[in-house]
Amino acid sequence: MVIEEPLSEDLAVDPETRVIDQQILREMGERLPEPYRQVIDMRLDHELSTREIAGRLNASPSNVASRLHRGVHILTHSFMARIAKKRRLP
Repeated sequence: MVIEEPLSEDLAVDPETRVIDQQILREMGERLPEPYRQVIDMRLDHELSTREIAGRLNASPSNVASRLHRGVHILTHSFMARIAKKRRLP
């Protein structure tokens, strides 16, 4: 999803910061527990559907959906905590 105009100045991100944020997310993704990292990688890098991932992992689609949800949840909270910590630094 691309946002052409930020909703507020607080949300404005320069291109350099965006690249750094993407690198941070990639690093955080590499540290995820294997079950979450595996399904997120299959979804984002290989563009597989939940059913396709389930078939490859011999898991149920609901299990794959849960892993995706939990993995994204972990990444989101970790990333936001890191950003909040960064903003508090002088």
